[in-house]
Amino acid sequence: MMDQATANPPEVSDERLRPIPGAGRLGMWVLLASLTMLFGASIIGYLVVRMRSPEWPPPGTSLTSTGLWISTLVIAFSSLTQQLAYDGIKRGDTAALKRYLSITYVCGLVFLGFQTFNWFDMVGYQAADAHNLFAFTFYMLTGLHALHVFGGVLPMTVVLVKAFKGRYGADYYPGPLYSTMYWHFLTVMWFVIFAILFIGSVGSGAPLPPPEGAV
Repeated sequence: MMDQATANPPEVSDERLRPIPGAGRLGMWVLLASLTMLFGASIIGYLVVRMRSPEWPPPGTSLTSTGLWISTLVIAFSSLTQQLAYDGIKRGDTAALKRYLSITYVCGLVFLGFQTFNWFDMVGYQAADAHNLFAFTFYMLTGLHALHVFGGVLPMTVVLVKAFKGRYGADYYPGPLYSTMYWHFLTVMWFVIFAILFIGSVGSGAPLPPPEGAV
């Protein structure tokens, strides 16, 4: 049985230093609103480039990597396990928190691994030309998202360590809460980016040549 004292927020003698109820959640909503504007501006930039391009995708480029589909499945699954971790700690089930949060953490790393594969895959299809706006917008959107996934994995490491130290309980779980909010946001953003990239890639590009070095 977890020591109840470790699952409670630390006592603060000075009233001025006590956390304001709801401040953390409000701060997360402000952060997510700011990130929504950042991603929204990037997506609008992509759409402007897409609509002004007479040929999209350009000859010799395409968006056919199965890695993108795998990345989508991985982040969708990780969002489910993150929610299970959060639901578990709300019930006081610290074992569920540690189990599902660990799975989410690994999925985050796997997602970044597949995104790296996707970037190199795009290079292999000769899509990294400096004048290839199709490749540029692909790297811009997926790179921006991957950067924020990496930014989510770092604090999740801290939350995971605290979870294994028994710092959270049914009456105190700010770390899992904020991680869940942020991770669900990243999942939704990826679905939007994934859909826009594929829908926007419907065009009359030339047949795709094999990657360099392929037999």
